[in-house]
Amino acid sequence: MFPKDMLSLEDFSRDALEDIFQRAAYFKQKDPDNFTSLKGKNIALSFWEPSTRTRLSFEMAVHKLGGKVVRVTPELSSEQKGESIDDTVKTLQSIGADALIFRHSTPGLFNRVGSLVDIPLISGGEGCYRHPTQALLDIFTLREKGIDLAYTAQPCSTLPFLYLPSFRGRAYAGWSPVPASPGAGPSGSGLLLSS
Repeated sequence: MFPKDMLSLEDFSRDALEDIFQRAAYFKQKDPDNFTSLKGKNIALSFWEPSTRTRLSFEMAVHKLGGKVVRVTPELSSEQKGESIDDTVKTLQSIGADALIFRHSTPGLFNRVGSLVDIPLISGGEGCYRHPTQALLDIFTLREKGIDLAYTAQPCSTLPFLYLPSFRGRAYAGWSPVPASPGAGPSGSGLLLSS
């Protein structure tokens, strides 16, 4: 049901997203001291651009699930001596990383990195392009609170920043794009995401 990598929400079926949201709700209600799903696992965090909340959230999640974090800091890596990102991620797999959480500002790099390793690759943010884990958190929070989202903007330029795949004509996670009063708002277009 789940793809090997988490690079975009568009890679997930509606059933897979519903499963993720159910698991998130379960974990949110339970005592984190009892989680062991990552016990004995080494999760590499390779962040090639600044991050505070995303990096710390992943580190805390790995810790709460019983795993160990292996940090790759670009300024302390062999990239400084000319080693490529490709070689770095291959090395992470070869030394025993069970999964790689990767953040980089270059769009399209993630697909190449995912093809280089057999371990799961999770996007921790792809510059201004995609951030699937942030999108999951946003959708989970809005659904949990029963909030419908009204958004007014120029669809071709601004909507991608919401990271919601439903704008490609498919409804996901119980959300559907519904046109809202064309011509409304300062940009002349409107959209309502309704659960």
